[in-house]
Amino acid sequence: MSEGGRAHGTYVRKVSEEIRRYTQDLLEDNRRLRSLLASYQVESQRLREEIASARVTAAEAEALRERLRHAEDARRRAEDESSQLKRSLESQQAEHERLRRMLSQIDEDNRRYMDQFVTLEHQNNNLANLYVASYRLHGTLDHDEVIASVQEIVANLIGSEEMALFEIENGEKQLRLATSVGVQPEVYETIPLGQGYIGRAAVDGERTFLDSSQTEGRGPGEEQLTACVPLTLEDRITGVIAVFRLLPQKSGFEDVDHEIFDLLASHAATALYCTRLHQRALASAVAR
Repeated sequence: MSEGGRAHGTYVRKVSEEIRRYTQDLLEDNRRLRSLLASYQVESQRLREEIASARVTAAEAEALRERLRHAEDARRRAEDESSQLKRSLESQQAEHERLRRMLSQIDEDNRRYMDQFVTLEHQNNNLANLYVASYRLHGTLDHDEVIASVQEIVANLIGSEEMALFEIENGEKQLRLATSVGVQPEVYETIPLGQGYIGRAAVDGERTFLDSSQTEGRGPGEEQLTACVPLTLEDRITGVIAVFRLLPQKSGFEDVDHEIFDLLASHAATALYCTRLHQRALASAVAR
């Protein structure tokens, strides 16, 4: 073979070798491309699945947002209703408080009116008792009946079943027992003027009220004495009413008791004086 033929053969072999290597590279690139394509297809499928899942999630999220919007609307409506209910409740509470204050005021007024009614009833009863007592004292000219009336007034109105009534004539130096109830009369037959609370009341004309703690100045038989009431007629002392222990249910003297003592101090003295005058007039008529 000539030199030119050998060179041509060498060239052909080189070209063939180049073509073979190029073909192998193409085949290798083709395999890589198919491998990449397969990977791309897998990744594309995964992406499509993720996109589908994302769409589902987005739909669910939209549904949740819609439910959230409904819930928010419901919450706002509930807040509005709650606010209205709160205002209504506050209004009702204010009205309840106003009615409670009104009811409390009405109850207070009722109690005050009831107290006033009881006070008026008590005053009316006291006036009735005073009227009856005055009527009893001036309703007779019998000396013993007047004394009995004084005893009943002290027992029923003052509240004591232990009392003594003393009288004194002009110029006498001692009190004489006219009647007594619940005490030993022999202790009080006569009491010198100025002796003890009873004797001093016949001198100074001072009304005296005592309690168990006051022991100083008591005379004989005055251990249980609670009141001394001088009887006066035109500024002249004509006798003394001595009240001893009060009834157990009575703890002390009330305003009405002092009014009754006022009545006894003047009206009993007048009634006793009138009965004595009547007795003397009858005695003078009999003597004639």
